[in-house]
Order: sequence, then structure tokens, then C-alpha cells
Amino acid sequence: MISQTGQYALRACVYLAQESGDAACSGARIAGRTGIPAKYLSKILGDLVHAGVLDATRGKGGGFRLRRSPTDIRLLEILSPFESSLRDDTACPFRHGECSSRSPCPGHDRWRIVKDGFRSFVQDMTLAAVATSSVPAKTAPQRKGKRT
Repeated sequence: MISQTGQYALRACVYLAQESGDAACSGARIAGRTGIPAKYLSKILGDLVHAGVLDATRGKGGGFRLRRSPTDIRLLEILSPFESSLRDDTACPFRHGECSSRSPCPGHDRWRIVKDGFRSFVQDMTLAAVATSSVPAKTAPQRKGKRT
């Protein structure tokens, strides 16, 4: 239901919520501690800055930090840049083109129930709720062949 990119975005934000406090954290450190490929993470972090979830500071002591308190950040804000089903109401996972009540695909009615439930969940759930109930992000499984 959540793309790999969306999962990485969530993992990075959970790490920042759990570990960094108000201090900026480098992309390399986030990548190393979460097992997310550094080059891929760099693009994700940039998208999260553009979406208003993160702040970025360049130079010595720079890095990324949450723009607001984890209690004020909804999972919807983190996932929307990466999940077309959260941005586009007519996106069809069955490649039907535009899918709406006027032009429904064969799975439209059932998919709508799932999609609406998922949207409601990520809109209601805060980063703080996920970060406090998660295993610390630094113990996330590492990719095979990579050491940090």
C-alpha cells in the first residue's frame, strides 16, 4: 500500500523524531542509521523539504531537521509527495486511466473504500504517535552487504 519511497520517507522522519531533537542531522547519518541508500535518501529529503516537512541547513553543522514538532506532523504530509493515490483522487492502480464515479474501473467501488480508509488513517496519525510506538529507527534492518 505504501511505496518503497514512501516507506523510506517515513523511516527517515521517524529517525529524526526519535534521535535528533532540535539538532540538524546529516543525510549521511540518517542513511547510515536507517539503512536507506544515501543517494536515494538525498532525493527523498529534498522532496520533504519542498513539502514543508523538513528544514535543511547547508555547511558545517548543517543537515536536516523536522520543521515542526512530531505531534504537529501528519503522516499524510510525509507520504503525499510520494504516493499518487493520496494526491490524485482519480489515480487508478489498475491502469484504467482516469477512474471516478463517472468513469469507474471494475474495482472502483471496493478500491475507493480501501483508499478512503488509508487516507483517513494517514491524515489522523501523527509522526509522534508512530515514533513513540516504533523500535528506534537506528536499529532498523540494514540492507544486505552494507555496514554502517
